[in-house]
Amino acid sequence: MGKKKKISEMTPEEQAEQRRIWAEDQAQRREEKRKAAYIPTAEEWRDEFAATEHHKTLNLHVKQFSAKVEEELGHKVGNVRVKTGHGLYDYFDDDGDYAVDRVARTLLGLKKNWVQEVRDPNGEQVSGSYFIDGCSFASSVIESVYRHDLKRSPIFAASFRELLELLNKRYARLRDQQTAVVRTELAGNYVYESPVLPPPPKPARLRDQQTAVVRTELAGNYVYEPPALPPPPKPEPKPVPKIVEAKPESVVPEVRVPIPNVNWSQLNRDLDEKARRYLDGIR
Repeated sequence: MGKKKKISEMTPEEQAEQRRIWAEDQAQRREEKRKAAYIPTAEEWRDEFAATEHHKTLNLHVKQFSAKVEEELGHKVGNVRVKTGHGLYDYFDDDGDYAVDRVARTLLGLKKNWVQEVRDPNGEQVSGSYFIDGCSFASSVIESVYRHDLKRSPIFAASFRELLELLNKRYARLRDQQTAVVRTELAGNYVYESPVLPPPPKPARLRDQQTAVVRTELAGNYVYEPPALPPPPKPEPKPVPKIVEAKPESVVPEVRVPIPNVNWSQLNRDLDEKARRYLDGIR
């Protein structure tokens, strides 16, 4: 390996080439620094993470984890029993599926360090899905876990505790109400109070014209009154013929115009002769 030349020992062409290399190196360093300092939006990071193989691995893990939890519970996650003013009743709530998904994605994301600081909104987002700042995420999950009694699943109970320990360690500097809830759960002192729903309101007793009619019929006192028919329409007056006086037309006497220089006697004789010959069959 040859000894590096000093800039003063280089030819003008070598100095130009060296300056070009330095410029490219500085530009690359600035770009790396800019990228390192750039904070993506939550949407940008979610889309970027969804295009990676990590996202496929995570989806498969969540599917297998959920199936195992339901197998251990013996029913589909989401069946809830609540207390009302009239007693207990069961219903289905997708919050149970949501709680299992949050625990599975967040725990694996923290283990793999799939965590990114984002903006709009600001915070730390794990696995391109959930914000985990200050344990507020975990404290909201705790209530869902108890509502659906998910800790009866051994695999879920172990994963849930591991997740809380990681979050408590990550945000140990915080001393707020959310982190206090997490520490209370880790100490085994968390008490879940099932929500008591108020009884449904009784329908108001109606005292209107309609209910009065019903009560009258039930008592046998209803009297049917046929509806009054509208009066028949008045006949239209017949049209009166209009008598028009006929005016006689004036008669103009026929005026015969005489034909000049005609011998009527000879003409009549000729006509009579032709008529006789025709009748006799003589042409």
